[in-house]
Amino acid sequence: MNKAKLKVRSQKEVKTSEITRKETDPSETTCHKCNKIFSRKHDLTRHMASHLGQFRFWCDTCKKGFQNLSHYKAHQARHAGKTFPCQYCTKRFFYDYQLKSHQALHTGNYPYVCNPCQQGFVTKAQWQEHENQHAGIQFSCRNCSKIFSLANKRDYHEKSCGK
Repeated sequence: MNKAKLKVRSQKEVKTSEITRKETDPSETTCHKCNKIFSRKHDLTRHMASHLGQFRFWCDTCKKGFQNLSHYKAHQARHAGKTFPCQYCTKRFFYDYQLKSHQALHTGNYPYVCNPCQQGFVTKAQWQEHENQHAGIQFSCRNCSKIFSLANKRDYHEKSCGK
């Protein structure tokens, strides 16, 4: 990834967007069939189509359905045995994003850098979680009060938290 084109958000921008996401009413973005929680209503709408068997793409090999073209293509590549090899070692990956993340260990190319401490991160999610810790942003489970540094990690936890 070209560092010159990368837009790194400030702590204030991260805090503002996370607070906005935190205040979203979960009843508006939770699937009533499987209790999966989404950050956007659009994602919930697309997900609901999967419960109705309304997929845009179908795998001819295993008959699995997909809403997203990139997910379908990645799935097809797995059937074909296609993998992404690391040019620095013998590891291979099913997805290109996994390869990019792995190769940063070899190259030291971390496109997301924490402003306060200069620690580098391969993915935006890793960087955001770290920045949230600096800013003191936390997300509490609405069932058991366990604390998380990312809303999506809290949401994932809440699916199985029955307290």
